[in-house]
Amino acid sequence: MSNYILPHELEAGATFPACLDNQFVTWNTFQKLVTNPELNYNSLEIQTERKEATQLEFFRSAIYSSQMVINRAFFQNNEFLFNLYGKSADEKDTKAFAKLVQRRIFLPFMMEKGDVFGDGDYTKKPEAGEAFNHLCEYMPNDFPVLVSADDAENVRKANGKLHLVITTWVI
Repeated sequence: MSNYILPHELEAGATFPACLDNQFVTWNTFQKLVTNPELNYNSLEIQTERKEATQLEFFRSAIYSSQMVINRAFFQNNEFLFNLYGKSADEKDTKAFAKLVQRRIFLPFMMEKGDVFGDGDYTKKPEAGEAFNHLCEYMPNDFPVLVSADDAENVRKANGKLHLVITTWVI
């Protein structure tokens, strides 16, 4: 069972690093993708740029923010992230990552209370589950997890109005 934290308990300097999203690209990389039809997310050049930018922005956020809120989906689909604490990582790095979670510096985020590594409607990489289980070996069962203040309200927003705003903006 997790130790749930509500948004009002976050420190003023908390950040939500967008660089961990599996669709993250910098503005320069986005311009390349738009202007060069032969490039896509699978292109080696784009993969290299995304990996370097993710690493740079992740560590920048870790250095300059008091807390880093990490969407639970990122634990399951961001290879950069789960390589920081997975079985292939150095044990001292895994222990350090676990301590940062325990100290509420890295906070897994879920929109609703539940299992941090439970079901979710997002892409999952198979090796991520093994990496997360490895990380949990270094943490107590009640590690801190940020949750929404009002689950029902967030679900309503996610399924309704917010979707319309995003759809309108994209169209």
